[in-house]
Amino acid sequence: MAKPSHLERTSADPREPNIHSVVFLPGQWLDVFAPGVSKTGGFTLTSTPREESGDEGHLELAIQKSENNPPAAWFWRDEGNVVGQRVIIRVGGGFVWPPPGVDADKIRRIVFVAGGVGINPLISILSHLHQESVLPEHVQFLYSTRQTSSSQSSILFYDRLRKIFGHSAKPDHQLTLFQTSAMSNRGNGPVVSEVQEQGMRQATENMFLKNVRMSDEDMEVALGPVNHRGEVLAYVCGPPVMTDWAVANLRAAEGMKSEQVLCEKWW
Repeated sequence: MAKPSHLERTSADPREPNIHSVVFLPGQWLDVFAPGVSKTGGFTLTSTPREESGDEGHLELAIQKSENNPPAAWFWRDEGNVVGQRVIIRVGGGFVWPPPGVDADKIRRIVFVAGGVGINPLISILSHLHQESVLPEHVQFLYSTRQTSSSQSSILFYDRLRKIFGHSAKPDHQLTLFQTSAMSNRGNGPVVSEVQEQGMRQATENMFLKNVRMSDEDMEVALGPVNHRGEVLAYVCGPPVMTDWAVANLRAAEGMKSEQVLCEKWW
């Protein structure tokens, strides 16, 4: 499970340790230099630029627990050994909003495709667009995840996704969760019945659960009508095999162009 960690804002340049803001775009990552750790940590920002601003601003990272990754292990130490420590950070990455080389004003549909912890940069982009009230009319979020318990706590950022999609007044703002575990083989259906049965909180008709793998057909439906695909932008992030498959499908779909599909792999 990933651990959300909040960083005190500091400078990317060790010669300027008291800088009061960090400029970044939704979807970017941080190089993190933790004290006493020789290896640089690379972690995706899951917060938004708005959450960084002001006196109480913060940067949030979702860090997978790993004893073999020294920077990650540093953050997973007891809280008393982490809070108050100063780290040096450097912002990077081009998998962002607004999309490079694309006129964002012409985008009428966004398709997010996430696999596992690949949701990290996508939750930052989605949350930013929601906070700024600039989500386009059509948003399809396809999220493949392994559920490891009967609780929503095993689904990364479930509460944030539910807040956005569960309260959306737009019928074409939809979240589809693809559960690849063997917990249930009861078929497909709205989260409002399936998820409540597993102890999750209330959902709406804008949220769906499928106990199968994501398919070519799911991609085709998410892209919408062929004659409007010039207005579509897709973000894909996840494990390499899943990402390669999704990107190939999206770019090969009728009416889509290569530059309309942005991807970031988790190696």
